[in-house]
Amino acid sequence: MVVRKDISQIIAKASKLDESKMGYLTPEEWETKRVYDGANKFKRASMGQWKNKTVKTLEEIGTILYMTNIAPNLDKGIELAPTLVGGEVKYQSLRMPSLFPRYKLVIKEVQDHKEEKKYKIELLSSVK
Repeated sequence: MVVRKDISQIIAKASKLDESKMGYLTPEEWETKRVYDGANKFKRASMGQWKNKTVKTLEEIGTILYMTNIAPNLDKGIELAPTLVGGEVKYQSLRMPSLFPRYKLVIKEVQDHKEEKKYKIELLSSVK
């Protein structure tokens, strides 16, 4: 059994919700909306709209973390990237929740035959 760490709070920083149009929600509902929106922004920046996995270099992941406002600058993004390895965050489309009802974004460190390390980001079903 693989134990993954929850990186929801880190990924939620990418959220760009217009909260003035969201009405009244409990603190837990607000947090869930921010996490899902942040996960959507991170997924779109790293994989595009329809892909379900990608492999990126450390610099590419650092750039994505900076572009999505998860990291304040590129250097911090590069520094943060390795800490996300083994992490997962729940993923659900806010616009079409039935399209991705039970998924999660997972980040893994991988290497090729030359032992060059990269990072794999996958959208996996959380249904067993």
